[in-house]
Amino acid sequence: MKRLQSNASERNVSEPITSERGQAMTEFALTAPVLILLLFGMTLAMFYAFRAGAADWGVFITGVAEGAYNTPATGQVLDSVPW
Repeated sequence: MKRLQSNASERNVSEPITSERGQAMTEFALTAPVLILLLFGMTLAMFYAFRAGAADWGVFITGVAEGAYNTPATGQVLDSVPW
């Protein structure tokens, strides 16, 4: 009957079971590329959003400078246009 009993009390608790030793490394290897691609994609999206906003602002400023917009607010913008 002693043979059927588990030897869990004899095993050191701080030492991982041999089948679980590479678990953390495997999880890192599976998730790291996904997280890197996600970070890279967010960075590219930020650059594209900034470029789109800057292009829209440039078109607006050019239109104000050439007199395409005749609104009361364009007077304030015209003061800040350097050309």
